[in-house]
Amino acid sequence: MMDKSTPVASGPLRALHIVEFEEFRASRHPGSIYLADADGFGEWFMWYCCPCGCGTISPLTVGS
Repeated sequence: MMDKSTPVASGPLRALHIVEFEEFRASRHPGSIYLADADGFGEWFMWYCCPCGCGTISPLTVGS
């Protein structure tokens, strides 16, 4: 992870789709995403790695 003194690149950032969750978690590539399979209720989860470079990963719920 980057500390607050590490400069963050400005400009366009390429979003990288990573297919394996463990690879996604290990790489923590800024702006990368992982799409989880839909659950039984029609919801998908798109995990993303913060584009600022801090290494934080969080899910977004997509669907009903």
